[in-house]
Amino acid sequence: MLSKPGILLIALFAGFISACNHHSIDETKNVNDVIFKLIEADNNADIQTVLRSYTDNIEFYPAGKDFTKGINNIQKSYEKMFKENKLAIKTQIIETKVFGNDAMVTGINKGTRMALPDSSIHPLNDKYIALLVRTSAGEWKIDKLIWGIDH
Repeated sequence: MLSKPGILLIALFAGFISACNHHSIDETKNVNDVIFKLIEADNNADIQTVLRSYTDNIEFYPAGKDFTKGINNIQKSYEKMFKENKLAIKTQIIETKVFGNDAMVTGINKGTRMALPDSSIHPLNDKYIALLVRTSAGEWKIDKLIWGIDH
């Protein structure tokens, strides 16, 4: 039979484990929310929300295309894309890992891109990897984004 100090120690340990798991679940949700809000902003051509999803040093790695770095370059890219296209994307998050102030999300985006000049519809089916960091203000932001990966 356990002594009172032993029972207390087990209870404290169980509470600690529960708190750690709860923290992880909350952080995973916070990280995933960044992805969901980004996709919603993409669909609404909401440039301000899109840009708030990224760090100032954001790096884009689209498969088969040139690497882009920096929020100003990304803004120009989005402005052009939103001027020329209407997006209708849904995302499926496959896995989220949180490592302290860093996180990684893998997922698949499916949907369409309608070219506004001629209304042609182009299917989207991209696997992605997003690397996020927690800012000093406690917000999660995407720091590196790789997409267009074969799956």
